[in-house]
Amino acid sequence: MTSWPQSETDLLSPPTNPLENLRWRAQLTERWMTTPDVRKSLLSLSAKNILWTFNALFWTKDPRKSPSERPFCLYPYEVDLVHSLDQHLQAGKDVLIEKTRDMGVTWTMLGWLLWHWRFDPSFNAIVGSRLEDLIDEKGNLDTHFERLRWLCRSLPSWWMPHKFDEARHLAMAFSESKHIPYMRLMRPESDNTVVGESVTEDFSRQGRYNVAFLDEFAVCEHAEGAWTATADSTPMRVVVSTPNGIGVNRACVVAACQPNQCAIGDPGGNISSTACGFTIGSQYALNRTTGTLSRCTRWTRHGCRHCPPYRAPTAQPPSAWLIVV
Repeated sequence: MTSWPQSETDLLSPPTNPLENLRWRAQLTERWMTTPDVRKSLLSLSAKNILWTFNALFWTKDPRKSPSERPFCLYPYEVDLVHSLDQHLQAGKDVLIEKTRDMGVTWTMLGWLLWHWRFDPSFNAIVGSRLEDLIDEKGNLDTHFERLRWLCRSLPSWWMPHKFDEARHLAMAFSESKHIPYMRLMRPESDNTVVGESVTEDFSRQGRYNVAFLDEFAVCEHAEGAWTATADSTPMRVVVSTPNGIGVNRACVVAACQPNQCAIGDPGGNISSTACGFTIGSQYALNRTTGTLSRCTRWTRHGCRHCPPYRAPTAQPPSAWLIVV
């Protein structure tokens, strides 16, 4: 029987077609099961390459499909999103992600947090939504921390962290009950944590974090106060939301993420910048000096008519789009 992989390319390039990826993963699993010595090399590869980790080891779940458990094969826009998140983390800049439903952004975001929690020397993140019940509820895969538990369960045991107890000369394995309690994800051998908290005006004030992930921010009642509070607790705020009408929440975030710029995107997610100060999906911009909102008098629902490139509506626009600012 021919050994696998036959070349370095076979190992470093997981297929992105789901069926081909499943066959590839089956070969990878057989290799680390029959040759345990390769696990250390695979863990080292995973630590160096987050995209490989997604396509080779991470899984996702959609109960509407059969089978519901599927290999996490990144789409091109998800690859771009992961790259963008890493760039913003390194630069310490905020990110605004507007999306339609069923884009897989929350799963991608949680996988990104999990990878950095596992491999960064020091990494602390906070996850927020408008209610605690939307952040964590045992058995509810719609919540963030139950998804993190599910992701951890689906990973091989050699990928998870462990701690060696010198007093008892035992390797203390990662334990879901101990290390993923209510709204907490803790790494045994370090201080790395991911915590959850409902979005209030005091959101994140008690801690210091590398990243604050604010999900469905457009519908959070205390969004403005939370946005102000996170300014002192983290250098990188990731706001993910589906549009919820036109209002102050979105204008405040856009103005903070891209001051004095206009992010214009068509339904396909293309972006360009001008100096207008107004944004697609909103007729309003925040004046950072006075704290007031002003309305764009040149506004159309397809963008500011005077901000190139102005795009007229298409007959049948794509049903899904993702805008990262």
